[in-house]
Amino acid sequence: MSYLAAGTSLSSFIKAYDAKESKGYFPYEWFDSYERLNYKVQDLSRTDFYSSLKNSVISQVDFNKLMEHCKKKYSSNKRFTCMV
Repeated sequence: MSYLAAGTSLSSFIKAYDAKESKGYFPYEWFDSYERLNYKVQDLSRTDFYSSLKNSVISQVDFNKLMEHCKKKYSSNKRFTCMV
């Protein structure tokens, strides 16, 4: 079930209404087994965030922001589960 009209995105909706929330990132297609929970956040790459729906990967700017957020919020030994 989709709550946004076709051709729109959560990020554009958040920006349009100046919401306090921000869009998170999750490598849905990369996460294909329970063993992936053992990966450390810093071991992920941009290509792990590939989306076949958009036929693209996360932008370098967004990826850098995500990695900075994880570094500040979580210790470097934190496993993948810190991604929110």
